[in-house]
Amino acid sequence: MTTGPPPSGYPPPRQSSGASTVVKIALGICLGGFLLMVGCAALIVAGSEVGDGTETTSDEEGSRQRPAKIGDTLTLSSNEAGLKMKVKVLSVANPLDTGEFDTPTNPSNRFVGVTVALTNIGDVTYDDAPSNGATVITSGDEQGTSTIVSEGPCATGLDSAVKISPGSRRQGCIPFEVPKGRLKTFQFSLDSGFGPESGEWSLRGG
Repeated sequence: MTTGPPPSGYPPPRQSSGASTVVKIALGICLGGFLLMVGCAALIVAGSEVGDGTETTSDEEGSRQRPAKIGDTLTLSSNEAGLKMKVKVLSVANPLDTGEFDTPTNPSNRFVGVTVALTNIGDVTYDDAPSNGATVITSGDEQGTSTIVSEGPCATGLDSAVKISPGSRRQGCIPFEVPKGRLKTFQFSLDSGFGPESGEWSLRGG
């Protein structure tokens, strides 16, 4: 028995197209890549929103913006839920007056002091040593180190642990030992320097 072509009323079966499958895969990859790019962009924007509107730096953004100035206030968050602080740089002492027996570890270094005001606008108590999260950078891109002095305006400052309850404010001087060079910037983070945000102030002219 022989069979002939199918009756004319029935269309031939459709064949799957390899090109169509490739197009579908490509569209899926493009869509996934687009969603991934959108997610990354949102992460960068969130990371760059440091402070309360004053321009600061953001490592996540990958570019350096203009730092805040002496007298500006920045708002910084903590890794601890509910902790948020307003930080204001009030003044800079360069050089810093110290006691007779306060000498730098390196004869070419000098002491400087940065006076800051910390205001707790969060819901939990701030309990930290501000000097642990503070850094001074010189014009030669060298980093100063926070220290302790026995006399002068920074002798009873913020170089040790302090507690600031919600709604309270504390101000004081943080002493540093810095190498030769003009002062460039002051950087501050919560959580002893491990906070998710870092504020930066220009010290040029200070």
